[in-house]
Amino acid sequence: MRTWERSNFTTEFGCPGCYELFKDLNALDSHVTVEHGEEEETTFTKDEAFINVANSSELPVESVPTDTEEVTTVLLRRSIESLYPEYNDTNNQMIKSVITSLNLAPFTINSDCTDNSKHEVIALTTPPHHKRMLDVNARGIKRVKLNTSVENAGMQSTDCIHLTQISNDISFNEIIRNSTYRVLLGFEEYIHITEEHLDVLNSHWRKRPFMYMATSQLLVGSILVDGGQALLLNGVESYGRYPSIDAHFENVSSTQESSIPQLFSQYPNKLKITKINMDKSEKLTIGSITMNILVISSIRIDDSKLAPEVGPSTKNFTPSKSTRLFLSTTSIKLTNKILKNPDSLILSDPLVHFRQLQSKFHQHSTCSLARCYSVFTSDVTVQPYTIYTLVNNTLNNDTCSIMGSKVMAIIGNSVFEENGILKKEDIKQLLSKKIVKETQVVLNTLRLLELFKDDSELEIIGNASISPCLRSIAISTTNGLKDANENIIKNIWNKFRA
Repeated sequence: MRTWERSNFTTEFGCPGCYELFKDLNALDSHVTVEHGEEEETTFTKDEAFINVANSSELPVESVPTDTEEVTTVLLRRSIESLYPEYNDTNNQMIKSVITSLNLAPFTINSDCTDNSKHEVIALTTPPHHKRMLDVNARGIKRVKLNTSVENAGMQSTDCIHLTQISNDISFNEIIRNSTYRVLLGFEEYIHITEEHLDVLNSHWRKRPFMYMATSQLLVGSILVDGGQALLLNGVESYGRYPSIDAHFENVSSTQESSIPQLFSQYPNKLKITKINMDKSEKLTIGSITMNILVISSIRIDDSKLAPEVGPSTKNFTPSKSTRLFLSTTSIKLTNKILKNPDSLILSDPLVHFRQLQSKFHQHSTCSLARCYSVFTSDVTVQPYTIYTLVNNTLNNDTCSIMGSKVMAIIGNSVFEENGILKKEDIKQLLSKKIVKETQVVLNTLRLLELFKDDSELEIIGNASISPCLRSIAISTTNGLKDANENIIKNIWNKFRA
């Protein structure tokens, strides 16, 4: 309960059918007859009126009149605004839905304190207790004793907002509570995305390569909610909005859906959650003014019958204008560390954070650290393979794909560790053994060796001649990802079901 100074209330009557308010009963009766087809002789008993109005914006409190006070009506809307002054109208509507679903009614207690101050305390109670209060008031009050549920009777606001702008009046807490994976999800906390977070996602990237990881880290582990559907984002990768920053920027056209936020987006002019159909994939994308995020690993937490998804397609969730985004508090903390000190980033394996791409390998942005995973998929057994990491799949018998992944791993390490300088000896070692079959990957690797000529080193960044060979190798390697990632899906599902 919270206290505030005494305010004046007016008596109004709520229609139990549509909740419109009227100043007198005659006006209410006329409205019910005309708008709801009720006979004029229809009457409402005291209990029925109380229960029905509980679903409206006001609830009557039948206090006993005194010689100095009139019978007043406590408005639920005003009560919520007083109890939760820090919330906006949308939040208050959600709170109202919860209160009315529990069939609670507001009441006030007016007090004259020993210091001559006057206060009014507002609280909520059920209809039976409401009647009991009226009976106590009618009998006369001799003494009042206050018992509270906490030692200091204090109310502290929480930093983790669970009940914010959820479509169809389904609370975020309820989704987590009813999820088959609630035990695992209980290790994490979530907060509805704020203006501060949106500002970070819309910050510029120029001369700030750490923004690839910062934006991915902020959004990974988040949960998208639309009505009763909820999707946990276990893996994402980021892309810069401008071609001068990222060679793999989103190519916007009039014939294709874009992730650029507009006034009618879920978060107007700040963030858009959409699905883009291209390259035979249904790409679930989250876009800001300066970047966009591709979801590459996810799982529906409201329906355990739906298998996890990895790769560029997300078929189990389609966002709408009502979709809301809840961030992982762990991801927020890690993002703050990156923004405060980009050099503090500790990587178990840089190649895990490379995006799954197939072109423009002579561009530095192609090998940016841009992919992140949630706390639930932090080890390699539950992270989808890429052309750089497929070599670590011990169950893969596709020697062509494994060979290609070895080449791409060398390319990735050369960019990250050797300033983009590829050593001839590293490539030759892959072909040192007797080649049983000249696959397409082997032929392209031989073509790559020819580019060295008599030199022992070859520049990768800025060397457009190397890109066609690597593109062919990447395409051949990608063909082996599907089967390998089927095992990753099984591992994710087993982890969540455990």
